[in-house]
Amino acid sequence: MFSSLGLTGGLTILFMFSCLAGSVIQSVSGFGFAIFMMSVIPNFLPSSVSTAVSGLLSLSTNTANTVRYRSFINWKQILFPIIGYSIASLIVVSFFAGKSEDILKRILGAVLIALSIYFFFFSSKIHIHPTARNGFLAGTLSGILGGLFSMSGPPIVIYMLSTGTEKESYMGTIQCYFFLTNLYTTILRMTKGLITLQVIELSLLGITFSFIGFWIGTKILSCINAEVMKKIIYTFLAVSGLNMLLS
Repeated sequence: MFSSLGLTGGLTILFMFSCLAGSVIQSVSGFGFAIFMMSVIPNFLPSSVSTAVSGLLSLSTNTANTVRYRSFINWKQILFPIIGYSIASLIVVSFFAGKSEDILKRILGAVLIALSIYFFFFSSKIHIHPTARNGFLAGTLSGILGGLFSMSGPPIVIYMLSTGTEKESYMGTIQCYFFLTNLYTTILRMTKGLITLQVIELSLLGITFSFIGFWIGTKILSCINAEVMKKIIYTFLAVSGLNMLLS
């Protein structure tokens, strides 16, 4: 039934669950959709397919949020981050297109471990001044992670949170950044032939469950300790990363 997707029935169910669970995590903790997706689906899909699917699904949610918060966007704040992202992601996507899936999987494993360590121990201690140089550097790091794994969030979230803007302005600005950068990277992947029919079909399947997950997440947010949830997620990231490095 799911042969056109390149998955068995069981793996298709796991993929759908990953989309749903990632969206719930995003709703509860404020981040983590792409990070969760990229800690699960590369175990049964090629890294290039996983990255492209995660990017397309993220783009769909970024579009909706950008439209919702469009009147709060601070365009000047995202100028230098977008410049850094554009340069870095162009280089990364061009260099790693067609590279060994095993190499990409091991790099992803190391990135997941590094992210789990950061979120566990340093996320509340590191503060970055919102200068043009720091914005460019944050965008560059974001572009490297976004080009490789569609996980552009952590560097730019750290940068944006350091600006001390109001909640609505932060949401509008960062969602617009994610929309523009995800759109840019998706176009780059299209030029490299990485947006295949399988990627499109999986993305169409995942969108439905992503929106269901967001709906569930908003319903359970008030009765879940978000800090405990985050620690569970970080532990899962570390274990998944270690598994990728050793497999």
